[in-house]
Amino acid sequence: MKKQQIYSILLVLIIVLMLPLFNQLLNNSNMPFRSLKAEDIKSIDLYLQPPNKGVAIDDEKNIQDIVDALNKLVVKAEESSKVDGQVVTYTLNKNNGDSVEVKIYSPYVIIDEKIYKADYEICDVLNLLGNDLLENNK
Repeated sequence: MKKQQIYSILLVLIIVLMLPLFNQLLNNSNMPFRSLKAEDIKSIDLYLQPPNKGVAIDDEKNIQDIVDALNKLVVKAEESSKVDGQVVTYTLNKNNGDSVEVKIYSPYVIIDEKIYKADYEICDVLNLLGNDLLENNK
C-alpha cells in the first residue's frame, strides 16, 4: 500500500510539473505570430477588397501596431469554408526576404492560403486597423 501511495504522489508531481510545458506547446501552435517582432518586418503591403485599394506600410509605429495585433491572433481548427465579404490582406515583407500573406475575414484568417477559424475579436481589430491605415495613408 505504501508503494502505491508513493507512485501516485510521484505521478501527480510529474503531471503538475509538466503542465506549464504542455500549456506553452499548445499556446504556441494556436498563435502562429506569437514570436513575430516588428524589427523582423521591413514593410507591410496592405490591400482591402472591397474597395480594391492598397497601401504600403513602412512606418515603424504602424508596423508595431499590426505586429502587436498579430501576436494576439489565436487560430482554431483549419477550415475549408469559402469566405465572402471584405478581406483585409496584410503581406508581411520580412527583412530576410521572406513574405507571409495574412488575410483577415472575421472570424476567419487565411495564412498563406490555409483557412482557419480564428478569434473574432482579434480579427475585428485587424480589420478595423487595416481600414484605418488605408484611410489615413491615402
